[in-house]
Amino acid sequence: MTRIWVALALLTWMFAGAYAQQASTPYRLGPEDVISIRVYGQMDMSIDAIVSLDGTISYPFLGFIKVEGLTTEDLEVLLTSRLKPDYFKDPKVSVNIVRFRPRKASVVGIIQRPGEYDFRPGDRIRSLIAQAGGPVPRSSDLKHATLSRKGSRELIPLDLETLLEGHDTSQDYELQDGDVITILEAEPPRVNVLGYVARPGQFVWTKGMMLSDAIALANGPIQDRSKLSEVVIQRPVEGRPFEYRRIVVNFVRFQEKNDYSQNIELMSGDLVYVPSTRNPDLGRANAIANIAFTISSLLSRNFGFLPRF
Repeated sequence: MTRIWVALALLTWMFAGAYAQQASTPYRLGPEDVISIRVYGQMDMSIDAIVSLDGTISYPFLGFIKVEGLTTEDLEVLLTSRLKPDYFKDPKVSVNIVRFRPRKASVVGIIQRPGEYDFRPGDRIRSLIAQAGGPVPRSSDLKHATLSRKGSRELIPLDLETLLEGHDTSQDYELQDGDVITILEAEPPRVNVLGYVARPGQFVWTKGMMLSDAIALANGPIQDRSKLSEVVIQRPVEGRPFEYRRIVVNFVRFQEKNDYSQNIELMSGDLVYVPSTRNPDLGRANAIANIAFTISSLLSRNFGFLPRF
């Protein structure tokens, strides 16, 4: 992941100028832009000018000219038409931008370096995220980011996960002055421990978590009631929503005989069900776990409302 961000930052630096030239919409002049006007063969008519706060520049012979909202090509045509009839037979005018006015966009929330950043015309979402150092691993909710634009209350949804991985660049919008990207904190991965344990519920999953860890988080089994020899684990099938595979574990063999094959490593989204010693029924345990797993898949937030079994 680090290599991806280094490469992205380098590409942003290398191609910043190219992006400015390839903007999907033409750049229009505004206050604080600095422009260069050259008339071929006429040194006195060649000047550098700052667009004033009222959107005008002062130009020899022509006085104050409103340039705000024009492209450089528009201004070339305007100056040529104004100079041609009275001053020059065939003026050749060129207009270029010497320095763009300051443009800023912000990234807030769970990002490495939240804040406001300058950008160039033509820069896009990915370049702004790269300036902010990229998302915080395992903490940024990249799939539910939003973009808000100056003067609008609309929140534009962004799936930064697919965008940054290069799978879908359709959301790599061109930045506008005042843009704000918001990245929320990701819900931590969890496992659910249900059935005959002292404190059934949902617990934060960490890499390397074992079945014994999950049962300990649930304050252990209930004495004389928990049937640890037939613990059921429901495991989601990746890429196939609402499908799972069932694993039956004899946890007693781990406790009494150090059979570590029965203390299996858990995965994010696993549901652990500890059945009862009274009239144990694996079919019933599987049915209960199946229902709980389906609810978990639908809600995937909080299992605090589930009853003890």
